[in-house]
Amino acid sequence: PVDPVVTPFQHYVLDTTAAFDNPVIAGSPGPSTNDSSLLVPIGFTFSFWGVPYTTVRISSNGILAFDQAGASEGNNTCIPDVGAPNGFIAGYWANLDVTTGGQIRYETIGTAPNRRFVVHWNNVVDFGTNEIENFKVILDEATSMVSSTVLSSGYGGTISTRGLERQDGLAGI
Repeated sequence: PVDPVVTPFQHYVLDTTAAFDNPVIAGSPGPSTNDSSLLVPIGFTFSFWGVPYTTVRISSNGILAFDQAGASEGNNTCIPDVGAPNGFIAGYWANLDVTTGGQIRYETIGTAPNRRFVVHWNNVVDFGTNEIENFKVILDEATSMVSSTVLSSGYGGTISTRGLERQDGLAGI
């Protein structure tokens, strides 16, 4: 099928021609329990939809959330949706279970003003199955660009939500 045409909304746009982005990290451990999130420092100020953040919640269910409400939600919905969570990045939002396999790691790499915050959901299992998901979300200090890289997917993305949602839940891509 032909890729959809996505028009820019404020300063976010889907770039289907972007280079494959897969930085290697050792990282610190992320959340390790089912349906959980962990508040971590980004390592720099990141502007998301014009709002500056220095911390983010890493969810065991494949999102980075800038708001605590709904940060560990495993039942993904379409974007946008005014219900929680809002103000988030969905790398591969689905009901994932880190207690049955895989791990989540995160790290800030590089030097100012060109640092990158990388979160890697490495071989995480889809809840109630043996399907494995392996993906990264990368936040860029210099550009406030968000990259989402799926390295491998047991379901091929068919059960997940991917994209960005504004803090009020009224806009997304």
